[in-house]
Amino acid sequence: MQLREVEPGDWGAIAEIDETAWSPESDPGYGVRGVFRPTSDLPSATIVAVTEGRVVGFVECARRTSNPCNRDVARLRCIAVHPEWRRKGVGRALTLAAIDWAWGQSFEKIVLTVMSSNPEAKAMYEACGFFEEARLRGEFVVDGVASDDLFMACLRRLVPARRSAPSPTHAAPEDVSQEGST
Repeated sequence: MQLREVEPGDWGAIAEIDETAWSPESDPGYGVRGVFRPTSDLPSATIVAVTEGRVVGFVECARRTSNPCNRDVARLRCIAVHPEWRRKGVGRALTLAAIDWAWGQSFEKIVLTVMSSNPEAKAMYEACGFFEEARLRGEFVVDGVASDDLFMACLRRLVPARRSAPSPTHAAPEDVSQEGST
């Protein structure tokens, strides 16, 4: 598997993954999600996972807001892995690549949200150094069942850059085989 920055020809595959990766349990916007494309001057990155010439996952990370008071905060906006490639380390590799990107941009904190009805993703984020920072109880109701919206954070001082971190263009094979993928 190779991790690299998104290229113009990748957007069709990203849209397909975005559409097939979500279920009502994992994302409240099921069927209506739009693929994020940076439209501002804020630092951002979209990193794709490619295997056998095929995009199998992506992660989008950007500065959280343009407000100067939280300029040190990045947001992992979206991560999705094609269903055929889940539980193979792709999500973990993409999350670690997003962390490496954020630390390389001098961010001190990365935030994300995940629904409590997606415990596999929560566990993967925790394995990558994220912790639950806040919980909005009953924020979503999917098929009549309430689900909490979990706010998670990763702090640079607690999760320093990996010494042998691969650049987005060259993922080390050991990053792909680790446990805890989405």
